[in-house]
Amino acid sequence: MHVPIGRVAGYGTMPRMLGMRGLPPTDPEGLSPEVAALIAQLQQQVQAQAQQLGERDQALMQRDQALAERAAELAQRDALLQRKDREIALREAKIEKINFELARLKRWTYGAKS
Repeated sequence: MHVPIGRVAGYGTMPRMLGMRGLPPTDPEGLSPEVAALIAQLQQQVQAQAQQLGERDQALMQRDQALAERAAELAQRDALLQRKDREIALREAKIEKINFELARLKRWTYGAKS
């Protein structure tokens, strides 16, 4: 039976590979020195990569926290701008009302000429 690469018969994808924690402990005494050295080197590389991933995850969390704080600050500024816009619109409406009343009073006082 021919199974395409990346597929297992009866399944959609291949099962995930075991991580470092899923591997059984190895006894370097039963292995050749070259294989034991290679295993030690690979374990060090995996530990270094795990540390780098941890540091990157921490940096990403800090960045996400800073972005959330910035978004909250922008939301506060947006709310302030909306409030100021409403205040300006109210003041403009009051000014327009006062100008209209002033024009009407001038017409009453000086006649329909103005």
